[in-house]
Amino acid sequence: MKIWLYILCCFISFEVKAEVLCQGYRAEQIKVIEQEFDKCLLDFPEGADSNVVMINITKDKIECVKNVADVIFDTFYSSTKEEKHKQFEQYTKAVQEQSYNLEIGSDIGKHWHTSSFYELGALNRSYVAVHNMVKDYIKYMKSECEDIPDASINEMKDK
Repeated sequence: MKIWLYILCCFISFEVKAEVLCQGYRAEQIKVIEQEFDKCLLDFPEGADSNVVMINITKDKIECVKNVADVIFDTFYSSTKEEKHKQFEQYTKAVQEQSYNLEIGSDIGKHWHTSSFYELGALNRSYVAVHNMVKDYIKYMKSECEDIPDASINEMKDK
């Protein structure tokens, strides 16, 4: 039993795994997109203590995320970019509508949840959903980049 355990430990200890990294032109494109996406993080500066200020900041950050999505579609979905832009716009609109429905759409909410606090809650829900979707797009682009090198893409375009 000790011998098997020793052998197993040796295999685990000496396992060498080649790490695949996204490299080349697409890696640079993704890096630029990630830098722009980082600028879209929702962070309220000190002194932003009114709901109106926080609402405006949240709306700006949602637009920022949508702009990053547009760059992704233009860069990585060029053959279907118009369709992707339209679908993403519909997605963000639906997310915002559902977020507002959740916060102020109920019978009680319509009557009692009329303050800007509930609007901010709805916008924050929208931001999280849209932000996570774009984050997934970036993650997927990185995954594709690791799986298929730039040279392979150029070969596919040539055919």
